[in-house]
Amino acid sequence: WARSRDREGQTASARRLLDVMIEKFRGGEEDMAPNILSYTSVLNAAVNEAIKEENIGADETDEKPGDNVDQPFDDDSAYSIAMRTYQQMKSDAHDCGVQPDHITYATMMKVVGANTAKESSERKSMLETIFEDACASGRLSSHVMKELRLAAPDVSLLERLLRSRKLATSEKSIFHELPKRWTRNVNADQRVRGHRVNMKDMIKKEVKASARAN
Repeated sequence: WARSRDREGQTASARRLLDVMIEKFRGGEEDMAPNILSYTSVLNAAVNEAIKEENIGADETDEKPGDNVDQPFDDDSAYSIAMRTYQQMKSDAHDCGVQPDHITYATMMKVVGANTAKESSERKSMLETIFEDACASGRLSSHVMKELRLAAPDVSLLERLLRSRKLATSEKSIFHELPKRWTRNVNADQRVRGHRVNMKDMIKKEVKASARAN
């Protein structure tokens, strides 16, 4: 359901299914306990819904959800639903024993990238928050890094988060150079996966933007 791109309100639908599972679990049906996939399906739906809206051509004058960095995420937009779901995972709000894994963090990078304006404070703030969450949990996998690079509006954000321009602009695996506490819970096969993003194009865009500003 979460992967279907031909339904309206698919994020709300995925969330309703999750809520049904939570309610039944709390009612004593232990076999209905939601797992990590149950929660992540809601996040994936928010990505797919944003992609669908982009493909059909949203009104360019419409403000993308998430442009307001101070928003409380209490509306019914796909972005807010995903954000609330992620926050509930982090706190295990429903006592299901579910905590974010590296797939969760990578998917949240995609959620932010798909649902916020590229240069918005919201995008930068949330990417930083998710990055810090991944680091704190020791799950900064190559998959998380790939989605961070794709969603980051510029190299400067990557440089600030990684604390190194060399690491921020590298197109090769950088995991052997990252603090071990950031990757301590990443499985070995996740650590060595090579995800490359064309950083040269990103750097060129940043240089051109700086030249225009000056």
